[in-house]
Amino acid sequence: MLSNSSLEGRFIPDVMFCLWTNGCCQPTKSKDFFAQKTIIVFGIPGAFAPLYSSLQLLDFHHYVELFKRHGVDDIACISVNDPFVMQEWIDQENIHNLTIIPDGDGEFSRQLGMLVDRRHQGMGERSRRYSMLVVNGIIDKVFPEPADVDDSLTVADAKTMLAYLNPQAELLPEATLLVHLWKTLLEPQTTLSGSLNY
Repeated sequence: MLSNSSLEGRFIPDVMFCLWTNGCCQPTKSKDFFAQKTIIVFGIPGAFAPLYSSLQLLDFHHYVELFKRHGVDDIACISVNDPFVMQEWIDQENIHNLTIIPDGDGEFSRQLGMLVDRRHQGMGERSRRYSMLVVNGIIDKVFPEPADVDDSLTVADAKTMLAYLNPQAELLPEATLLVHLWKTLLEPQTTLSGSLNY
């Protein structure tokens, strides 16, 4: 797996995305999707998984407008799922201001060094949880969750990315409850126990 420092400054992987638009797949080259734009990408292990993935999705959803005021053009959620599952998930979450990227075969995550083996959970290969800032196709900053726990949401959240963009930025009022939940209810899974809390 590549380290943060080895990823930063590199071009994003050159793969074909299936962007789900108006109920159909729109094949899009990753280099075209990221060209001439500043995009925040956050990776999740799976749609419909409890706790962390929904919190991460809702977190970035709340910060969309604030990120745009800081020069971000788009926020994209990527997961090793098919587009039908991804679309159904965000429909149920009632979130439509983010772009979803189904990494169906895991090739983007694999080339990024973010593909992890979850066969011990019966889930196959999945994306590691992370967030990253991509500027004109170049990875500017990466915040991956620790590799030595089953799952956590300590650095791949919106507030950490916002602090990187602007250390003086203030949290939105809606985010205070999420922060409290992370600290009190969602402690990282410190052992590889087979937990599915992602």
